[in-house]
Amino acid sequence: MPTPGFEKSVEAFIPPWTILVNKEGRRFVAELAPYSVLGYLINDQTDKRAFAIFDEVALVEASGNTKYSDPYKRGTRVPTWHEDSIRSQAQKGKVSVANSLGQVAAHFGIDGLALEETVRLYNEDCAAGGDSHFFKKAPQYCPVRTPPFYAVEVRASIIGFTAAGLDIDRRARVLDLHQRPIPGLYAAGEVLGCIHGKRYGGGGLSISNAVVFGRIAGESAAQTRWLSPGEG
Repeated sequence: MPTPGFEKSVEAFIPPWTILVNKEGRRFVAELAPYSVLGYLINDQTDKRAFAIFDEVALVEASGNTKYSDPYKRGTRVPTWHEDSIRSQAQKGKVSVANSLGQVAAHFGIDGLALEETVRLYNEDCAAGGDSHFFKKAPQYCPVRTPPFYAVEVRASIIGFTAAGLDIDRRARVLDLHQRPIPGLYAAGEVLGCIHGKRYGGGGLSISNAVVFGRIAGESAAQTRWLSPGEG
């Protein structure tokens, strides 16, 4: 999950009124990408760092709308990116604030010239009402043109679960290091690594994993001839 690390609580989404760039000053993703994807992409960037860039108008006029942080309509609101929070963190030095993009970039070692070009292209897209580079579907496109400008460092955090685990075959038999079935050993559920791999696809998938492979494991075990005491 991407977070600026302001508080102990962690939000899962980047505001649609920001652009996310790497140290090279370039966007690399649609900012509204699922958190199950965004964190991995951030870790693929230089130093595993990314930076949310926005201007004064976006902060004042758009940050009050926190619906983006509650896409499942559960009534939760995360104030991390609200104007009050951003201004408070700026006073603590955790948010870069400057009257030029070059200055705001220098605070975090971002390529300022590349950032200016990235912003120019993004502003053109905003004027056209879309995102021609990463196809972000934002409810409102906010150009970055009115100083002061802001930069917030964002990193990936939180391990939702350890997706890598035991390997099994189609009969839910656990495989050894040589991909050979281990006699009498079956597995299902979150101990497996065959469903998710390195990516967390979404809530509930572990349930189907347990139900489907639990049934297969049970059927396979029932078909196995077990040795009685004294045999073998």
